[in-house]
Amino acid sequence: MKVHSKFRPLYLIRKNSLFLFTCFCFLIFYDKVVSGVYETIILFFLFFTVSIFFQVINLRTINEIIVSEEGITKINFLTKKVNFIPYSLIANLDTIRVQGMSGKAGQITSGYFESIVILKDGKKILISPDSFENYQEIIACIRSHVLN
Repeated sequence: MKVHSKFRPLYLIRKNSLFLFTCFCFLIFYDKVVSGVYETIILFFLFFTVSIFFQVINLRTINEIIVSEEGITKINFLTKKVNFIPYSLIANLDTIRVQGMSGKAGQITSGYFESIVILKDGKKILISPDSFENYQEIIACIRSHVLN
């Protein structure tokens, strides 16, 4: 049985928020850019360049996960680089609790759990319900193979 990760739409929007903000600013200042106000053009392209730089950094951290009978396949969202991890290289599967948020009136959210796949070479892979809609299914499939 193969389990493909499904990204949460809000996660992808959050990862792309700076770029979306840049596009929104371009729409607002479009008339000044077209009319040739050089200060606006220079500031916009400087901001756009910085936005693209950080966008590439953000997209490099996003990975798709495919859990199969043989192991875990991690595919980079931007470069499409495939990294296969057989179950024999997994040392442990830890679960950590992310604390919820609190406000003046009390606790807003109770928090959530994230899982960390710890490899024998010391590397770690974070699998979070904040990123994936089918987090429970991914973790259950990994646990069934690692604990056997």
